[in-house]
Order: sequence, then C-alpha cells, then structure tokens
Amino acid sequence: FETDGTGFSVNCGVKVYGNYSRMQNKKSLSCFFRSEYGASMLEYPLFGEDGLDTYESFVLRSSGQDAGRARMRDVLATSLMGDYTDVPVQDYKPVVVYLNGEYWGLYYIREKISEHYLAGHYNTDSDNMKVVFSSGEDKRSYWDLMHYVQVNDMRIQEHYDYVCSRMDVDEYIDFIIAQIWVANMDMPGNVKFFLNSNGQWTWILFDMDMGFLDYSNDRLGYILLGSDDPHDEYDERTFAVELLANPEFRDKFLARMAWQMNTIWSEENVFARIDEIVAQIEPDMQKETARWNSSYEAWQRHVEQIRDFVRNR
Repeated sequence: FETDGTGFSVNCGVKVYGNYSRMQNKKSLSCFFRSEYGASMLEYPLFGEDGLDTYESFVLRSSGQDAGRARMRDVLATSLMGDYTDVPVQDYKPVVVYLNGEYWGLYYIREKISEHYLAGHYNTDSDNMKVVFSSGEDKRSYWDLMHYVQVNDMRIQEHYDYVCSRMDVDEYIDFIIAQIWVANMDMPGNVKFFLNSNGQWTWILFDMDMGFLDYSNDRLGYILLGSDDPHDEYDERTFAVELLANPEFRDKFLARMAWQMNTIWSEENVFARIDEIVAQIEPDMQKETARWNSSYEAWQRHVEQIRDFVRNR
C-alpha cells in the first residue's frame, strides 16, 4: 500500500466481502490481520492523524450497488454525516487496487464495522462491544425495547424517559433523517447497531449506495407512517412511528430535520463534497470504467444524477 508517497508492506488475510455485491464481477475485499500471517494488527494511520493508529481489519470496498454508477454515493452520505453529527460512520480513502499485478480498479479503503472498530472509536475494550445486525438473531434486548414502545403510550413521560435511557434518541433522530433525505431504498433491514458504553442502542450509518437515486421518493411517508405488513413488526421505523406521539421527541425531530436540510443537505454543502470526491477519483475513471466494461461518459451521467437529486430534493 502507498498513500501520499508513504505506505506499508505487510502480510494479511483477504476474503470476499459483502452481501448482494458478491454477485458482481467487481467484488469488495476484506483485509484482516492475524498472527499466523505475521502482524496481528496493522499499525498504520490509514486515514491520517484524525483516524485510528491501529487496525485489526479494513475493507477494500467496490462501492457495492453503486459500483457501476457514480461510485461515490455511500462515501458522500456518510462523510457528510460524520462531519456534522455524532452518528457513527466509517472513514474512507479512495485507492487504486492491483491484484497479482493486474489493474483491478478504483476502491475505497473503509473501516470494517466490528467490535474492534467500536473499541477504537469509543476508547474501550473490544470484548465489551457487540455489533448487531438488523437481520441477525442476537438482538433479543433490542426487540424487547421495540416491543416496549409499541405497547406503552409514549406520551407518558415515564415511558418516554425509559426509552431514552435505553437508546440514544438524538443519534437515532439524525440517523433516520439522513435515511429520509438521501432516500436510501436499502432500509429498513440493512442496518447495524450496538450498545454504547451507557447501555443505549446506537445506530451506524453505512451502505448508502441506494440513496440519491429518486428525488421524488417519499421516504418520509415510508418511514414515519410505518408498515401494515405484519412481517415488518420489528424494523427500525417502529421507533420513529411510536416516539412521534411524544411532544418532546416530535419537537426534537422537527428541529433537527430543519437543521439537517439547511446545513448538511444544502445544495451548496453537498455540491462541495461531490466536487471534492470527484477530484479524488476522476483521474482514474477512464481506466476504471474501461476495466469494468463501462464508460467515462456513463460515470459523468451518474454523478450528474446525484446533483440533480440534490437540486430537486
């Protein structure tokens, strides 16, 4: 690896990473460090002085479902949220990957969401942290809290205060508003969360490749009106649907929605971040698109589609 004229050379394990994206020709890769390969940890500041100094693993991400389009939707959404809120996101850095000397295209080094990621960012031991997937089985207490908001009147302060003690309400509000504004069509379901050091559930914003697609998408209604499907009884929308009955939560939600729309998601702000990412990846885009049977012009159209989304959203 070389970054900014410096770099490192170290043995590590590599395996294919992702869910749906595994079916694509250009696959994401997970790089992990184990003592049997050499170093048990990577001691290198992958993302500069503002990032961590050591890593147990990281991901070479292909951009998932955006890999054949703009190749930037996820890093655009998550980097903006990381700059303006406390919602956990993954650091990123665009890189060019070669496999066995063969050009493999544009990727992003991303932090791998794991107990080690949480331990590094929350200054605790990895044994004390647990990442839970929305589709996973190990979330009984999470389901219990979701059931609690369904069967108890959230207008009653005692009930609302209990929920606030069990989930980070402020970060949940920011998380849900981002999903709404970006119109991420891969949520609910594809969600990760964890218990923070205060014993509160906290959501991680990740995998936003299905956002910035349709500016007319009514994600507001989809999330805040909930679902009539009994199979959707336990999904992340439930908290918003039930908690909006509480005046304190509703006021927070509306104020934060206005703030996000006028700050994070303003046309000026998002366009500036788009230009920044384009400047990073454009020099390799001719070679990248040729490698994966696309075209530079098609990539430009997909980037313009994001700008069109922002203008009209």
